[in-house]
Amino acid sequence: MDPITITSGGVQLTADFYPASGDLAFVVTHGWGSERPVDIPAALAGAGFPTLAHDLRGHGESGGVLEQASRADWVADLVAVIDRLHALAPSARIGLLGASFGAYLSLMASDTRAVAALSLRVPANLPDDDFDSPYLDRFGPGNRRREDIYPADSRALRALRGFGGSVQLIDADGDGVIPAQTIEDYAAAVEPSRLSRYTLHGPHHLATPELRGEYIAALLAWADSV
Repeated sequence: MDPITITSGGVQLTADFYPASGDLAFVVTHGWGSERPVDIPAALAGAGFPTLAHDLRGHGESGGVLEQASRADWVADLVAVIDRLHALAPSARIGLLGASFGAYLSLMASDTRAVAALSLRVPANLPDDDFDSPYLDRFGPGNRRREDIYPADSRALRALRGFGGSVQLIDADGDGVIPAQTIEDYAAAVEPSRLSRYTLHGPHHLATPELRGEYIAALLAWADSV
């Protein structure tokens, strides 16, 4: 694993590159309030997939002020991370892997660069308004509206409808954060022949330690098929 720094909009983003020799490379984007994982990129690289995992602006070891960050900032940051991975693994196709809010950001970035595959674990969906405004001012505690829970249409859904590569959609049947309707909306946006679905059984939004191995096994099996 090689620690690296990526500059985006004057902000220093902290990331780890896991080298491998395969022709499909992944960017790993964590969820809201979390930080870059170690086990997922290590498993991907161990299976032959070069992988770059990063901390979002205002999270983990990355710079930036969380209260000032917008979705536009995070998507621009993710595009900078994609570009760095392309420089690190120039002959590889690019896949985006995200969890929850990180899956939403991955969708938002997927139509800005050539992306071959998307792995979306319990992906969030958000309405498009105030995209350039500080996220917490619009969606922070007490600010989220009932209609925000699963918008009927969004840029993320439109990006997925227009995406032509392989898609993995992983949900959790006990998820108390992402509504089942959000998962079904995303599934309906993908041509069935390009969609791989997997359900984790457990009362948790993201995989518990007990389910982590099951999740990684499902991820690797799908990645091998891309």
